[in-house]
Amino acid sequence: TVRKHLFNGIEHLTKRCLASPLFLVITAEREVYGCCCLRGIKEFSFGKINYDSGLTLLSIMRGNKRKEALTRMQRVECLQYCTHPLSHINEIIEYLALPEKYHSSFI
Repeated sequence: TVRKHLFNGIEHLTKRCLASPLFLVITAEREVYGCCCLRGIKEFSFGKINYDSGLTLLSIMRGNKRKEALTRMQRVECLQYCTHPLSHINEIIEYLALPEKYHSSFI
């Protein structure tokens, strides 16, 4: 199981990506995404920064498009595009969520 876990990433096992709200990717075209694996995939775009139109990074981060994309990312609808750059962070988050941590009985 460990070998499969390392190859496929924890997201394949847990069917969720908890690290996605912690990251932000802005492309050279000013398109904003929540993960580097999703760059260029418009259905996961948070929006495009356009100061002339009033679309700032802050307004994009507070917007519904980001909330919808994050919901889909946390449900790992993006798994088909994933090369698991967030796997280790997801492992840490999953571990911290455990009710009892490894070796916690003697700490």
